[in-house]
Amino acid sequence: MDSLAKNLNEMLYQHPNEIFKDGEIRIKRLTFSDEGGEVHIALASSLTNMVKQITKYFEQEQKELEDKIIKKMEEFEKMKKAYNEAIEENQKYKNWYGTLISPILMLREMWNNGKLGRFSTLIPHSNWKIKGIEEEGGRKAIMYWISVFEELKLIRSYGKGRYLALVGLYEAIEIITTFKSKKQKDK
Repeated sequence: MDSLAKNLNEMLYQHPNEIFKDGEIRIKRLTFSDEGGEVHIALASSLTNMVKQITKYFEQEQKELEDKIIKKMEEFEKMKKAYNEAIEENQKYKNWYGTLISPILMLREMWNNGKLGRFSTLIPHSNWKIKGIEEEGGRKAIMYWISVFEELKLIRSYGKGRYLALVGLYEAIEIITTFKSKKQKDK
């Protein structure tokens, strides 16, 4: 019996690398058949190697899939964080400056689109055509930007709601654009 097992082992042995070839499973086996059916004999070690290789393949596939999922989750978390920061920044801006009113739009309204020049009396905000400036946030924004315009020496106030242009419109726009750019870089 020992020699039969030894002979069968030698006949059916195959290197583990030979089990998977050209995308197919190739296990050496002996087939015995008669009218009652068929019996297939293969080495247990070949079957064990096949199961190990299949398991290794699926473990590798699973690891790659898990790595992709983790990477996508990290990207999502970064995007979510950036989104939440943008919302928070917008809320801070709204709290600080009120309704989002462009300072350049305000300059254009004050200088009547460039029809008023240096040392002209500027148009007061009560006569502007900007929508939404009468809300509480709008008035806050106007007061903030007017104070910035005064600090930058674009205008000088005299009397209630009266302002004198110290520069022309295009120079004022250039100064406020530079101011905003510097403020962005300081963040």
